Amino acid sequence: MGILLYFLLLISTTIGALSAECSPFAAPPNLSNCTKPKWSQQGITIAGDGTEGNSTTKLGHPFCIFLDQNDDLLVCDFGNHRVQKFQSGSNVGTTICGALNNTGFYPGDVFVDSDSNLFIADYYNKRALKLFPNSSDSKIIDTKNSYPGSIYPDNQGNIFVLQLVDEGYGSPWQLVKYSIETGEKTRFAIELTNPSGLYVDECGTAYTANARGTNDGTIQKIINARDPKGIVLVGGLKEPTDVTLDRYGNVYFVERGESRIRRINARDGTVETVVDKQGVLVFGTQYWNDPRNVAFDSKHNLYVADFKNFRVQKFLFEGGDLFC
Repeated sequence: MGILLYFLLLISTTIGALSAECSPFAAPPNLSNCTKPKWSQQGITIAGDGTEGNSTTKLGHPFCIFLDQNDDLLVCDFGNHRVQKFQSGSNVGTTICGALNNTGFYPGDVFVDSDSNLFIADYYNKRALKLFPNSSDSKIIDTKNSYPGSIYPDNQGNIFVLQLVDEGYGSPWQLVKYSIETGEKTRFAIELTNPSGLYVDECGTAYTANARGTNDGTIQKIINARDPKGIVLVGGLKEPTDVTLDRYGNVYFVERGESRIRRINARDGTVETVVDKQGVLVFGTQYWNDPRNVAFDSKHNLYVADFKNFRVQKFLFEGGDLFC
Protein backbone atom coordinates (compact mmCIF):
# COMPACT_ATOMS: atom_id res chain seq x y z
CA MET A 1 0.00 0.00 0.00
CA GLY A 2 2.87 2.33 0.87
CA ILE A 3 4.52 1.80 -2.51
CA LEU A 4 1.21 2.42 -4.30
CA LEU A 5 0.67 5.69 -2.43
CA TYR A 6 4.24 6.71 -3.26
CA PHE A 7 3.68 6.17 -7.00
CA LEU A 8 0.30 7.93 -6.91
CA LEU A 9 1.93 10.89 -5.20
CA LEU A 10 4.77 10.86 -7.74
CA ILE A 11 2.34 10.82 -10.66
CA SER A 12 0.25 13.60 -9.11
CA THR A 13 3.33 15.73 -8.54
CA THR A 14 4.53 15.17 -12.11
CA ILE A 15 1.15 16.10 -13.58
CA GLY A 16 1.00 19.19 -11.38
CA ALA A 17 4.45 20.27 -12.51
CA LEU A 18 3.54 19.80 -16.16
CA SER A 19 0.28 21.73 -15.79
CA ALA A 20 2.15 24.55 -14.09
CA GLU A 21 4.36 25.02 -17.14
CA CYS A 22 3.36 27.96 -19.27
CA SER A 23 3.69 28.16 -23.05
CA PRO A 24 2.76 31.66 -24.20
CA PHE A 25 3.51 31.17 -27.90
CA ALA A 26 2.21 28.88 -30.62
CA ALA A 27 4.42 25.94 -31.54
CA PRO A 28 5.64 26.17 -35.15
CA PRO A 29 4.51 23.41 -37.51
CA ASN A 30 6.93 20.53 -37.97
CA LEU A 31 7.91 21.36 -41.53
CA SER A 32 11.22 20.74 -43.24
CA ASN A 33 10.87 23.82 -45.43
CA CYS A 34 9.35 27.23 -44.85
CA THR A 35 9.34 30.66 -46.48
CA LYS A 36 10.70 33.74 -44.73
CA PRO A 37 8.01 36.37 -44.05
CA LYS A 38 8.28 39.53 -46.12
CA TRP A 39 6.90 43.03 -45.81
CA SER A 40 6.65 45.77 -48.43
CA GLN A 41 9.54 48.24 -48.34
CA GLN A 42 7.31 51.14 -49.35
CA GLY A 43 5.11 52.58 -46.64
CA ILE A 44 1.56 53.87 -46.95
CA THR A 45 0.84 56.92 -44.79
CA ILE A 46 -2.41 56.19 -42.98
CA ALA A 47 -2.47 58.85 -40.23
CA GLY A 48 -1.06 62.36 -40.35
CA ASP A 49 0.12 63.92 -43.58
CA GLY A 50 3.78 64.71 -43.01
CA THR A 51 3.24 68.18 -41.57
CA GLU A 52 2.62 69.13 -37.95
CA GLY A 53 -0.90 70.16 -36.99
CA ASN A 54 -3.85 69.62 -34.67
CA SER A 55 -6.78 68.98 -37.00
CA THR A 56 -8.51 65.62 -37.31
CA THR A 57 -6.17 64.62 -40.16
CA LYS A 58 -2.92 65.88 -38.64
CA LEU A 59 -0.66 64.87 -35.78
CA GLY A 60 1.75 66.66 -33.47
CA HIS A 61 4.50 64.11 -32.76
CA PRO A 62 2.94 60.62 -32.72
CA PHE A 63 4.69 59.04 -29.75
CA CYS A 64 3.04 55.62 -29.59
CA ILE A 65 0.68 53.47 -31.65
CA PHE A 66 -1.63 50.53 -30.94
CA LEU A 67 -3.93 48.38 -33.11
CA ASP A 68 -7.06 47.17 -31.32
CA GLN A 69 -9.05 44.00 -32.01
CA ASN A 70 -10.93 45.77 -34.84
CA ASP A 71 -7.67 46.93 -36.45
CA ASP A 72 -8.50 50.50 -35.50
CA LEU A 73 -5.36 52.56 -34.92
CA LEU A 74 -4.77 54.47 -31.69
CA VAL A 75 -2.07 57.15 -31.60
CA CYS A 76 -0.55 58.96 -28.64
CA ASP A 77 -0.59 62.45 -30.16
CA PHE A 78 1.84 63.69 -27.53
CA GLY A 79 2.31 67.18 -28.92
CA ASN A 80 -1.44 67.80 -29.02
CA HIS A 81 -2.17 66.30 -25.56
CA ARG A 82 -4.64 63.74 -26.89
CA VAL A 83 -5.16 60.12 -27.93
CA GLN A 84 -6.49 59.84 -31.47
CA LYS A 85 -8.40 56.90 -32.90
CA PHE A 86 -8.39 56.20 -36.64
CA GLN A 87 -10.92 53.61 -37.71
CA SER A 88 -9.55 50.99 -40.08
CA GLY A 89 -9.42 52.50 -43.58
CA SER A 90 -9.88 56.11 -42.44
CA ASN A 91 -7.31 58.89 -42.12
CA VAL A 92 -9.64 61.05 -40.00
CA GLY A 93 -8.94 60.83 -36.30
CA THR A 94 -11.34 61.08 -33.37
CA THR A 95 -10.13 62.25 -29.97
CA ILE A 96 -10.96 59.57 -27.38
CA CYS A 97 -8.97 61.05 -24.50
CA GLY A 98 -7.53 64.49 -23.84
CA ALA A 99 -8.10 67.73 -25.71
CA LEU A 100 -6.09 70.39 -27.52
CA ASN A 101 -6.39 72.82 -24.62
CA ASN A 102 -5.56 70.17 -22.03
CA THR A 103 -1.86 70.99 -21.89
CA GLY A 104 -1.44 68.93 -18.71
CA PHE A 105 -2.13 65.59 -20.46
CA TYR A 106 0.89 63.80 -21.96
CA PRO A 107 0.03 60.28 -23.21
CA GLY A 108 3.26 58.30 -23.47
CA ASP A 109 1.73 54.90 -24.18
CA VAL A 110 -1.68 53.34 -24.82
CA PHE A 111 -3.20 49.86 -24.77
CA VAL A 112 -6.70 48.48 -25.42
CA ASP A 113 -7.58 45.07 -23.96
CA SER A 114 -10.09 42.50 -25.28
CA ASP A 115 -12.88 44.13 -23.24
CA SER A 116 -12.17 47.53 -24.86
CA ASN A 117 -10.75 49.01 -21.67
CA LEU A 118 -8.29 51.79 -22.47
CA PHE A 119 -5.00 52.00 -20.56
CA ILE A 120 -2.82 55.13 -20.77
CA ALA A 121 0.56 56.05 -19.34
CA ASP A 122 0.09 59.74 -18.46
CA TYR A 123 3.77 60.67 -18.29
CA TYR A 124 4.02 64.10 -16.66
CA ASN A 125 1.06 63.51 -14.35
CA LYS A 126 2.88 60.49 -12.90
CA ARG A 127 -0.06 58.12 -13.18
CA ALA A 128 -1.50 55.20 -15.11
CA LEU A 129 -5.14 55.33 -16.23
CA LYS A 130 -7.71 52.65 -16.95
CA LEU A 131 -10.77 54.03 -18.76
CA PHE A 132 -13.85 51.86 -19.18
CA PRO A 133 -15.76 51.72 -22.51
CA ASN A 134 -18.97 53.74 -22.83
CA SER A 135 -18.55 55.08 -19.32
CA SER A 136 -17.05 58.02 -17.45
CA ASP A 137 -15.69 55.63 -14.80
CA SER A 138 -11.95 55.18 -14.52
CA LYS A 139 -9.22 53.73 -12.35
CA ILE A 140 -6.13 55.77 -11.54
CA ILE A 141 -2.84 54.40 -10.26
CA ASP A 142 -0.43 56.88 -8.72
CA THR A 143 3.04 55.84 -9.86
CA LYS A 144 4.61 57.32 -6.73
CA ASN A 145 6.52 60.31 -8.10
CA SER A 146 7.75 58.33 -11.10
CA TYR A 147 7.09 59.08 -14.76
CA PRO A 148 5.37 56.19 -16.60
CA GLY A 149 6.77 55.73 -20.10
CA SER A 150 5.27 52.40 -21.24
CA ILE A 151 2.27 50.38 -20.06
CA TYR A 152 1.01 46.81 -20.55
CA PRO A 153 -1.87 45.12 -18.67
CA ASP A 154 -1.88 41.35 -18.09
CA ASN A 155 -4.83 38.96 -17.86
CA GLN A 156 -4.78 38.86 -14.05
CA GLY A 157 -5.75 42.47 -13.41
CA ASN A 158 -2.23 43.85 -13.15
CA ILE A 159 -0.55 46.65 -15.05
CA PHE A 160 3.14 46.54 -15.92
CA VAL A 161 4.68 50.01 -16.09
CA LEU A 162 8.11 51.16 -17.19
CA GLN A 163 8.72 54.26 -15.09
CA LEU A 164 11.42 56.86 -14.73
CA VAL A 165 12.35 57.42 -11.09
CA ASP A 166 13.77 60.91 -11.65
CA GLU A 167 13.28 62.82 -14.87
CA GLY A 168 16.38 63.17 -17.02
CA TYR A 169 18.53 61.19 -19.47
CA GLY A 170 20.48 58.52 -17.65
CA SER A 171 18.21 58.54 -14.59
CA PRO A 172 17.20 55.16 -13.15
CA TRP A 173 14.24 53.31 -14.61
CA GLN A 174 12.22 50.48 -13.10
CA LEU A 175 9.74 47.93 -14.38
CA VAL A 176 6.91 47.73 -11.84
CA LYS A 177 3.77 45.56 -11.70
CA TYR A 178 0.76 47.28 -10.13
CA SER A 179 -2.52 45.75 -9.02
CA ILE A 180 -5.29 47.72 -10.72
CA GLU A 181 -7.55 47.14 -7.71
CA THR A 182 -5.24 47.92 -4.80
CA GLY A 183 -2.36 49.81 -6.38
CA GLU A 184 0.05 47.42 -4.66
CA LYS A 185 3.31 47.27 -6.58
CA THR A 186 6.00 44.68 -7.22
CA ARG A 187 9.33 45.75 -8.66
CA PHE A 188 10.22 43.53 -11.60
CA ALA A 189 13.43 45.14 -12.82
CA ILE A 190 15.81 47.91 -11.85
CA GLU A 191 18.98 49.29 -13.40
CA LEU A 192 17.39 49.68 -16.84
CA THR A 193 18.84 52.59 -18.83
CA ASN A 194 16.40 54.60 -20.93
CA PRO A 195 14.10 51.66 -21.76
CA SER A 196 11.28 52.18 -24.20
CA GLY A 197 8.42 49.97 -25.30
CA LEU A 198 6.99 47.05 -23.36
CA TYR A 199 5.46 43.67 -24.18
CA VAL A 200 4.28 41.15 -21.57
CA ASP A 201 3.42 37.60 -22.66
CA GLU A 202 0.71 35.41 -21.13
CA CYS A 203 3.21 33.89 -18.70
CA GLY A 204 4.19 37.26 -17.25
CA THR A 205 7.55 37.54 -19.00
CA ALA A 206 8.35 41.09 -20.03
CA TYR A 207 10.33 42.37 -23.03
CA THR A 208 11.66 45.89 -23.50
CA ALA A 209 14.15 47.90 -25.55
CA ASN A 210 16.96 49.25 -23.36
CA ALA A 211 18.52 52.18 -25.23
CA ARG A 212 21.51 52.67 -22.88
CA GLY A 213 23.74 54.73 -25.16
CA THR A 214 24.47 55.44 -28.79
CA ASN A 215 25.82 52.02 -29.76
CA ASP A 216 25.20 49.66 -26.85
CA GLY A 217 21.41 49.30 -26.74
CA THR A 218 19.84 45.95 -25.92
CA ILE A 219 16.60 44.03 -26.13
CA GLN A 220 15.87 42.68 -22.65
CA LYS A 221 13.79 39.70 -21.50
CA ILE A 222 12.69 39.91 -17.85
CA ILE A 223 11.26 36.68 -16.54
CA ASN A 224 10.20 37.45 -12.97
CA ALA A 225 10.52 39.78 -10.01
CA ARG A 226 13.73 38.05 -8.89
CA ASP A 227 15.41 39.02 -12.15
CA PRO A 228 16.73 42.57 -11.53
CA LYS A 229 18.21 43.26 -14.96
CA GLY A 230 16.85 40.62 -17.32
CA ILE A 231 18.42 38.55 -20.08
CA VAL A 232 20.00 40.29 -23.06
CA LEU A 233 18.51 38.83 -26.25
CA VAL A 234 20.62 41.04 -28.52
CA GLY A 235 23.08 43.87 -27.87
CA GLY A 236 25.17 46.44 -29.73
CA LEU A 237 22.08 48.28 -31.02
CA LYS A 238 21.75 51.97 -31.87
CA GLU A 239 18.98 53.38 -29.67
CA PRO A 240 16.25 50.71 -29.82
CA THR A 241 12.93 52.32 -28.88
CA ASP A 242 10.11 49.77 -28.99
CA VAL A 243 9.42 46.05 -28.97
CA THR A 244 6.55 43.68 -29.77
CA LEU A 245 6.15 39.93 -30.39
CA ASP A 246 4.10 37.77 -32.72
CA ARG A 247 2.22 34.56 -31.93
CA TYR A 248 5.33 32.42 -32.44
CA GLY A 249 7.51 34.47 -30.10
CA ASN A 250 9.51 36.33 -32.74
CA VAL A 251 10.62 39.69 -31.34
CA TYR A 252 10.28 42.84 -33.46
CA PHE A 253 11.91 46.12 -32.49
CA VAL A 254 12.68 49.62 -33.74
CA GLU A 255 16.35 50.43 -34.05
CA ARG A 256 15.87 54.17 -34.01
CA GLY A 257 19.52 55.08 -34.59
CA GLU A 258 19.54 53.10 -37.85
CA SER A 259 15.95 53.91 -38.89
CA ARG A 260 14.93 50.29 -39.36
CA ILE A 261 12.67 47.56 -38.01
CA ARG A 262 14.38 44.33 -37.01
CA ARG A 263 13.32 40.85 -35.93
CA ILE A 264 14.83 38.32 -33.55
CA ASN A 265 13.98 34.91 -34.97
CA ALA A 266 12.47 32.64 -32.30
CA ARG A 267 13.83 29.53 -34.05
CA ASP A 268 17.52 30.33 -33.88
CA GLY A 269 17.96 33.80 -32.35
CA THR A 270 19.28 35.40 -35.54
CA VAL A 271 18.58 39.11 -36.05
CA GLU A 272 17.02 40.11 -39.37
CA THR A 273 16.03 43.49 -40.84
CA VAL A 274 12.44 43.52 -42.08
CA VAL A 275 12.02 47.20 -43.09
CA ASP A 276 15.09 49.38 -43.67
CA LYS A 277 15.14 53.19 -43.89
CA GLN A 278 12.26 53.28 -46.34
CA GLY A 279 9.27 55.58 -46.53
CA VAL A 280 6.68 56.82 -48.98
CA LEU A 281 7.24 60.27 -50.49
CA VAL A 282 4.98 62.73 -48.66
CA PHE A 283 5.48 66.47 -49.22
CA GLY A 284 9.18 65.96 -49.87
CA THR A 285 9.68 63.67 -46.87
CA GLN A 286 10.94 60.36 -48.19
CA TYR A 287 12.68 58.75 -45.24
CA TRP A 288 11.71 58.22 -41.64
CA ASN A 289 12.66 60.97 -39.22
CA ASP A 290 12.93 59.43 -35.75
CA PRO A 291 10.84 56.21 -35.95
CA ARG A 292 9.57 55.37 -32.45
CA ASN A 293 6.99 52.58 -32.31
CA VAL A 294 6.07 49.41 -34.17
CA ALA A 295 2.78 47.48 -34.17
CA PHE A 296 0.92 44.86 -36.22
CA ASP A 297 -2.69 44.41 -37.24
CA SER A 298 -4.57 41.10 -37.51
CA LYS A 299 -3.29 40.56 -41.07
CA HIS A 300 0.36 40.99 -40.00
CA ASN A 301 0.71 44.37 -41.69
CA LEU A 302 3.39 46.43 -39.94
CA TYR A 303 2.87 49.99 -38.64
CA VAL A 304 5.52 52.55 -37.68
CA ALA A 305 5.15 55.84 -35.79
CA ASP A 306 7.34 58.35 -37.67
CA PHE A 307 7.71 60.85 -34.83
CA LYS A 308 9.28 63.92 -36.47
CA ASN A 309 7.46 63.43 -39.77
CA PHE A 310 4.13 63.65 -37.91
CA ARG A 311 2.69 60.51 -39.46
CA VAL A 312 2.04 56.77 -39.07
CA GLN A 313 2.97 54.44 -41.90
CA LYS A 314 1.72 51.00 -42.84
CA PHE A 315 3.87 48.33 -44.54
CA LEU A 316 1.89 45.53 -46.14
CA PHE A 317 2.59 41.90 -45.29
CA GLU A 318 3.50 40.28 -48.60
CA GLY A 319 3.53 36.66 -47.50
CA GLY A 320 5.64 33.92 -46.03
CA ASP A 321 5.54 31.98 -42.77
CA LEU A 322 5.83 33.91 -39.52
CA PHE A 323 7.33 30.84 -37.84
CA CYS A 324 10.17 30.70 -40.39
